[in-house]
Amino acid sequence: MAMTSQITWKLLTESIRCELDVETDYSQSNSGQLLENTSLHVNESCRKAKLDNVNKKDVREIILIKGRGLGASPAILSLISKKMLTLWPKFSLIDKITKIKVFRLKSLQKITLGARVVGDSGQVFESHAHYIADKHGQVDVCRDPSVGGSYTGVSAMGLLWSMIPAPGQRKGIRLMKSDVTKPYNVALNCFDGHIDPQESSSSQPLSSKTFEKGYMANEV
Repeated sequence: MAMTSQITWKLLTESIRCELDVETDYSQSNSGQLLENTSLHVNESCRKAKLDNVNKKDVREIILIKGRGLGASPAILSLISKKMLTLWPKFSLIDKITKIKVFRLKSLQKITLGARVVGDSGQVFESHAHYIADKHGQVDVCRDPSVGGSYTGVSAMGLLWSMIPAPGQRKGIRLMKSDVTKPYNVALNCFDGHIDPQESSSSQPLSSKTFEKGYMANEV
């Protein structure tokens, strides 16, 4: 079943927002196939901006969704959530910074970032930090201060150094690496509002991503 609606896209190559007519075949699409099954038709607003040749490779960031049918699609919602939270690089050494940014929030929206990692022996460690989006609806962990949670203030890697054993873990355990050839796989979740770890276990995250922190470079 094909359904047509509109999405407003922001192109990094042009400092404008452009509305594109979007036709998606929902009989075949899922979150992994969405873009492959989506046809983009440039409408008049893009033509005026001389963006007739816009294509899926040019589109870098979804700004807003219009149309109930399109907005309600699980595939679309999944795609948006993946675009909300950005991590770079996906792998880095334990003493290097992973840049964490959140986009597409409301102005001054309160959010909680929660990090979780499983140690080599199966121990679970976690941390969380409370943030308030700027007027553009963005949070940059390297720039913005945590206003509560496991730590406060500006700390690019605060979500890592502030980790403690998760509830239910044996007291006194520490996060120790026994196999330095295998990196830590860090799960990062973004939640609406300022919540604690107990609340996050029953809350649906706005967006989720993973990144790796290792003790050895990939080429070693």
